[in-house]
Amino acid sequence: MKFKALLLFLFSTFFFISCAEKIRSFKPDEKIKKNDPKNILVFSKTAGYRHGAIESAIEAFPSFFTPEEWSLTFTEDSSIFNKDLSVNFDAVIFLLTTGDVLNGLEEEYFKDYINNGGGYLGVHSASDTEYDWDWYGGLVGAYFAGHEEIKEGTIAVLDQFHPATRHLGERWKKIDEWYDYDHNPRGEVHVLAIVDQGKMGPDHPITWCHNYDGGRSFYTGMGHTEDSYLNPKFQELLVNASKWLTGLEDGDCEGGLWRNYKREILAKDIEGATEIDVSDSGDVYFVERFGKVKMINSENGLVKEIGEIDVFTGIDNGLEYGLLGMALDPDFESTGHMYIYYSHPTESHQTLSRFAVVDGKLNLDSEISILKVESQRETCCHAGGSIEFDNDGNIFLSTGDDTNPFASSGFNPIDETDGRKPWDARRSSGNTNDLRGKILRIKPLPDGSYEIPEGNLFGDLRMGRPEIYVMGNRNPYRISIDQKNNWLYWGEIGPDAGEDIDERGPMGYDEINQARKPGNYGWPFCIADNKPYRDYDFETKISSGYFDCQSLKNNSINNTGPIDIPPAKKAFIWYPYSQSEEFPLFSGGGRSAMAGPIYHYLGSGFPQYYENVLFIYEWSRFWIREVSLDSKGEILHINEFLPEEEFLHPVDMVFDKDGNLYILEYGESWYGYENSRVSKIT
Repeated sequence: MKFKALLLFLFSTFFFISCAEKIRSFKPDEKIKKNDPKNILVFSKTAGYRHGAIESAIEAFPSFFTPEEWSLTFTEDSSIFNKDLSVNFDAVIFLLTTGDVLNGLEEEYFKDYINNGGGYLGVHSASDTEYDWDWYGGLVGAYFAGHEEIKEGTIAVLDQFHPATRHLGERWKKIDEWYDYDHNPRGEVHVLAIVDQGKMGPDHPITWCHNYDGGRSFYTGMGHTEDSYLNPKFQELLVNASKWLTGLEDGDCEGGLWRNYKREILAKDIEGATEIDVSDSGDVYFVERFGKVKMINSENGLVKEIGEIDVFTGIDNGLEYGLLGMALDPDFESTGHMYIYYSHPTESHQTLSRFAVVDGKLNLDSEISILKVESQRETCCHAGGSIEFDNDGNIFLSTGDDTNPFASSGFNPIDETDGRKPWDARRSSGNTNDLRGKILRIKPLPDGSYEIPEGNLFGDLRMGRPEIYVMGNRNPYRISIDQKNNWLYWGEIGPDAGEDIDERGPMGYDEINQARKPGNYGWPFCIADNKPYRDYDFETKISSGYFDCQSLKNNSINNTGPIDIPPAKKAFIWYPYSQSEEFPLFSGGGRSAMAGPIYHYLGSGFPQYYENVLFIYEWSRFWIREVSLDSKGEILHINEFLPEEEFLHPVDMVFDKDGNLYILEYGESWYGYENSRVSKIT
């Protein structure tokens, strides 16, 4: 009996070890030994078009999949997709496959292989494979839909951290046959790179990855040409993709999947939402146009009013005043200071004031008025009011042009007719001696005064007000500061003309702007990429010459500053009511541009995938978009962000210190505020 028991023990032990050895594909979160050579199946069967590069690729593979790290098996025999697939291979490469290459049983074995943690790498026409198998379509991410002739394309690498793409740099020019797909898989997969060719429009993914049904999937649309497999960058892409598939390299393939983002509604029924900020402790503060200051407690989620400021709104006369902006002191946890920009209830100015929050209440008696900006209250419009701190403790404050736009046919309001000052933006935006139509930069001091930091637009007081950092603004309603380099971003809400008219000038454009240093952004002389307006006499209705954007002169009788003003800088992004030619993702609709925060990864919250992404948003069009910036601050790519979410007039956005995004939504209507809310995206 003892002998039989020993035999049974040995047999059971052998059977357990044998089975464990067979199931050696890893789960996506499993750590594996990195010194074991990985077995790769390279499958190149075709049941449709056969690419001439197959043989060249097979010949080239051993030169970059080195035998020290990889054991390659090449085959076009689909019977290898059997019950032993998981035993024999750590990853499977579909190399230029086409058509239906697996029978029903082989499909089941391949599905089981992925379910057990296997890795799949699809190359080029792997997306032209197994059209009748929906599961495979989900694995690859999208099906082939067509292509143009072989040509050079520029690839923009959106993920600079994934091992498969981090060696490519930000842009890579490559000759290939660029595939279009049956749909844009963005949001369903983690897009690593896009290309500027094909018929898919401005957002054309070409390489992506995702965790799928228990395993890992990586696809690249490149690889049609024989030269691809001799290209060191493409070789490294394939090798490093295989390292990710087999667990030799870590890489995030979840950050670009929209299903991974959760939206939580923190507050509702906000009357005239204007600006939001989040303290380091996680408490959320926001302000309403009619004067209320509110806080969402991070511990219990309760919303409470902490104070109410007496403000002038002019709402009965169609004016746009009130409590316009708010920001917490960078050291709010210790100082309790809150900065608020509002319309004084009785005097014709806006004031930037500092208040103290004490024991969870806004102490109105603590107010210190820091800066006043003149305003006329005769007629509408444009007050701006956004407040942001840079990483040096300077305050940036946006101010509108305080000019009525409704008697200018949607063009630039430059009416010098007697008694029509509020209809002339040259008295404000174009006037270096006026704080309206500007973005100001000041250094607040402990006693409530301020000083002028070095590097503003006018160092010489004879040339302009020293507080001015940016001039030539119409309505820079929401601004943001990149805390890494102190670059300024803002949305510029533009005029209403729907088309160019020779007698007046260009159609209206909204702008997203970037200022790395101080400058003049043109209004009311130039717009967009420095499209000039014509000088126009509102009394005689006669047009004269176009303004010279590089040699601007403010000859308005309402100008109180120098005639010669700085040259205009062109916008960073600009778009009209209609389809934008320069930025085709901007397809048309209303316009109210806002510039949100720049994201920098600090170890939590939004993934590293979003490093150096500027989030922009449209109050009128109800969307948020990602602007990926390169290392020089230039636009790498623009694409949608969570397009299936409904953002009802987003009016402000901010990231907290943990990398979570907060969105303040104005609601469905201008005065009704239906479904106004604060939401948090994690």
